[in-house]
Amino acid sequence: MVGYSHNTCYFLSMIKKEQNLVIVLVRPKGASNVGSIARAMTHFGLTELRVVSPICDVKDIKAHSMAMAGQEILKRSSHYATLKDAIMDCNLTIATSRRIGRKRLPSLSLRDDAQKIYRSILLKKVAIVFGQEDKGLFKEEMELCQEHLVIPARPQSESYNLSQAVLLILWEIFMSNPKDFEKPENIDNQREVETVASRKEIEDLLEQILEVSIKIGFVPYYEPKRVTNTFRKMINRVEPTSREVRTMRGMIKQVNSKFLDKETE
Repeated sequence: MVGYSHNTCYFLSMIKKEQNLVIVLVRPKGASNVGSIARAMTHFGLTELRVVSPICDVKDIKAHSMAMAGQEILKRSSHYATLKDAIMDCNLTIATSRRIGRKRLPSLSLRDDAQKIYRSILLKKVAIVFGQEDKGLFKEEMELCQEHLVIPARPQSESYNLSQAVLLILWEIFMSNPKDFEKPENIDNQREVETVASRKEIEDLLEQILEVSIKIGFVPYYEPKRVTNTFRKMINRVEPTSREVRTMRGMIKQVNSKFLDKETE
């Protein structure tokens, strides 16, 4: 039996979830919206976008310009004539709606049931279905779905933009298990460690600040240590990076050479 490292198992489990969740768009009108949805999917590792009878050209330049890293999702998106065709291989189908009515009562709460949906993704093929921007899903399409989900909004407010709705729902589902967004424990954050300014870099900066402060008369000759300690405490709280320290030193050097050195000539 082939053994896998902790990191490998982590990523294999992520791939399983990615493959189990599909986004279905029914009669989308805006190519830009479709592109934005493809982009949103990349943030959660999703790859499968299904489109039912689109009114727009989902591979239009507007879609591609909004998709950014989601170009492959657009390219590989599958098209269907009806919602029923699009969800035939799914074990759980969740309809989304902007309206709450007598026949459209939600069966799931986005915030309360996000983890329930997440657990379903681990075991089943799950489709989240979004309707046309201005008309939503038809009654017969709603009836094809086992669950009904509404994103809460202020009374009398407009419905969410389609791509915003997709992003909000995916965010809630995956943030119900925040570990999906944590790095594997064996990965070092070397870049962050290397960019923090060293003690020497900070002390050199302080010497430069003190030199200029004395030249402009800001530091009395008998209090340089006290003023230096004040700046040191402030800089220590900020924890600047090496690049930030170099930028400050470059600016001070320019001020010194352009204005102060000329005054002493």
